[in-house]
Amino acid sequence: MGNYMQKGYNFDFGFSAADEDELKKLIGAEQETEELSKLLDEQASNAELYKDTVVQIQEMITPLINNLMLNPNKNYIYWPNRVDKMKVFKAELDKLFTIAKDAS
Repeated sequence: MGNYMQKGYNFDFGFSAADEDELKKLIGAEQETEELSKLLDEQASNAELYKDTVVQIQEMITPLINNLMLNPNKNYIYWPNRVDKMKVFKAELDKLFTIAKDAS
């Protein structure tokens, strides 16, 4: 056995002694860590959803902005059926906002 220790082997089994109060604190800390980890996972999922929502809104609005800037020398915009088109656009936005609200 002395030969074994002389070769530099030192195996740690990964435990330490604790009294009842220390054990309760350790178990409580472990449970709290698990709860915080779950909360972080939920928040990361929400953040990803919000990021996706912002990207989708950007993709929806960009064509409108580009079209409005298309002819800056003209003072008027001809936009037939704009009410119908904006109703469809608003409905799509409302869907995105509902998804985002339900996730939070």
